[in-house]
Amino acid sequence: MEIKGLKESLGVTDEQFENLATLKVATQMQTALLYMNIMNRGGNIHSVDHVATAKRRKANKVARKQRKINRGK
Repeated sequence: MEIKGLKESLGVTDEQFENLATLKVATQMQTALLYMNIMNRGGNIHSVDHVATAKRRKANKVARKQRKINRGK
């Protein structure tokens, strides 16, 4: 969005305006790279420990079975 006359009233030069546009694009590129890295790690900022996840899921499965047995089913 651009407001007519704003650039002139603020006294922004064309060089400063181009620099601002360049910084905006660079920031968007950095953000995109960050999101790509996060998605490559499985959507987790802190990465994924597959061994620990498998161990935890196995323990949860055993615990669910034991709870069923304890309830008498």
